[in-house]
Amino acid sequence: MSERNTITGPNTSVFYGDKPIRWFVGTVIEKGNDEPRLGRVKVRIEGVHGPDVSNADIPYAQVLIPTTEAGTSGLGWNSALERSATVFGIFLDGKQSQLPLVLGSIPVVHMASATQIAEGVAWSSDGSPGAGAPATVSSAISGPPSSFVLDPNIEYGSNIQYAWSYLRKNEIFSDIAIAALIGNFCVESGGGSPFDIRPSAEGDKGLKRPEDVSIGIAQWYNGTPRQRNLLSFAKAKGGSPFDLSIQLQFVEHEWTTVSFFNLTRLNNYKQLSKATVYVHHWYETPAKVAGAKSIHPDETYASGGDQRLKESARIGYARDVFDTFTRSTPTVGVQ
Repeated sequence: MSERNTITGPNTSVFYGDKPIRWFVGTVIEKGNDEPRLGRVKVRIEGVHGPDVSNADIPYAQVLIPTTEAGTSGLGWNSALERSATVFGIFLDGKQSQLPLVLGSIPVVHMASATQIAEGVAWSSDGSPGAGAPATVSSAISGPPSSFVLDPNIEYGSNIQYAWSYLRKNEIFSDIAIAALIGNFCVESGGGSPFDIRPSAEGDKGLKRPEDVSIGIAQWYNGTPRQRNLLSFAKAKGGSPFDLSIQLQFVEHEWTTVSFFNLTRLNNYKQLSKATVYVHHWYETPAKVAGAKSIHPDETYASGGDQRLKESARIGYARDVFDTFTRSTPTVGVQ
């Protein structure tokens, strides 16, 4: 009977113990789809799997379990790791990096939500609710760093400037794609003076159920798994789901891990209005406008070419953002 795991097996003829050990930190993107009884996971590893590496090309990682489990013939418990968990491990094959072994997960610190902070409630050191939000918690969701070099001609607020520089930092999106995203965020969460996108924005309250609410710059809705994914992502990162940098990281995470959104198609657009409509329909998917057709019906999703809410406003904001930041791109303190 042949063995079935990623470390030993019938084809093993090399002693890996003589190879230098490489360690890694990464994020679980898939669990147990190849062989559930083995408890393997796919881990997108920082510094190894860039945006050009698809999920399908990432090898499965074995997960170390304690010796209290049987560890053979499908007996005993496997790892309980969930998607978005941050894990630590080693490569058993050295620089080839095709035999990852997860040694454990990295714990995170729970942050107070915007509602709890607004009500003056924070988390105490043991993780239980406590009275009085300390300044460290408030500052965690106050927005981006303040080290901006501002163009005096820019009329937008600092969050939009930060989002532009942040989304350009990792070279995941084209400039047209970034403007299309921010143009949609301006409609989803924009407001204030100066006008800005707001990571603490809440909308759609009571949309279908009394507890319904959408949050953040993209208005992630709790009636779908995407808001739960944002909360899990923020937890794994040790931050607040209402922190702007966490939300921007999650935007990158969604576009690089969810094939439905089709990052390649978004980046291939040469016309800003088409890219904006594409984000509008495929990423944001707000309600349709009865009797109105989109100016780009070929870029729409599940609407028969119908227009969705505030299409022209999204395109207008996207054009303003693109013109402003491609004309004079500010330098922002993005680490």
